[in-house]
Amino acid sequence: MSSFPRLTYFPDPSESFRETIEKCSCCGQMRGWEYKQNVYCVGENPKHLCPWCIAEGSMSAPQTA
Repeated sequence: MSSFPRLTYFPDPSESFRETIEKCSCCGQMRGWEYKQNVYCVGENPKHLCPWCIAEGSMSAPQTA
């Protein structure tokens, strides 16, 4: 899993991510990996979230309408 982005709070990504063929709910890309735990967020819970969006903070940015 050396190709993963640097994840400060996930020293061993194999425990929190699984392989998938789904697109990330945040970036819309097929990255091959998704977060397998529950996501605590305001609004709709994303079904598939890639480690790159977590590392970049994309899901933590406030959404404006």
